[in-house]
Order: sequence, then structure tokens, then C-alpha cells
Amino acid sequence: MHAFIAVAVGSLMVTVSAAAQTALSEDELRQTFVGKKVEWTKVGITEYKTDGTYEFYSFERNKTFTGKLKYGAGTICYGLVSGGENCDQIFRDAKGIFLKSPKGNISYASIK
Repeated sequence: MHAFIAVAVGSLMVTVSAAAQTALSEDELRQTFVGKKVEWTKVGITEYKTDGTYEFYSFERNKTFTGKLKYGAGTICYGLVSGGENCDQIFRDAKGIFLKSPKGNISYASIK
């Protein structure tokens, strides 16, 4: 009986946690980021330019990357000048706006 209760409680916690985060729509992403600089905790600073490009400074690599942006429902994709692209999922929860990287890393936004 105790095992069943633990499983049921664990499932409930996952459900509540998932319901507490909401993906931003494409319009919300554009309104939130275009023309602004965002510091992503432990990751870097991204400037989302009005011409559809970005400039990203990586704390880890101590390097700046540039390219074109693509906005979609719950997603921002960063086209790399060197080729390819990297897409992050963007959500809102009680703590604020955060991204989830393709590797599953989470970083919260400080919008300036």
C-alpha cells in the first residue's frame, strides 16, 4: 500500500510541475525579446535585434556569436553564421521566463 501511495504522489508532483510552466507564443516571444538584451543565468547575454539578427556573448566560451533569428510557438532558433542552428524552448513559470536548451539545461532571463 505504501508503494502505491508513493507512486501516486510522485505522479501528481510531475503533473503539477508540468502544468505550472507555459510555453510562450510566437507573438509573446517577439514582444518580450525583440529590441532587448537578455542575460540568461549562467549562460550569457543575448541581444535580440530589430532586424531579425542576434548577438550572443557566451560566459563559458568568452566569445560572441552572431546570426539570424527564427521565432516559433514556444521556440527561438539561432542560425549560426558558420552554418546550422540551435533552438531553445522558451517557457514562463512562477519564477519568470526561462529557456530549456536542447540538452535540457534551464536558464532564467533577466530582460534589460
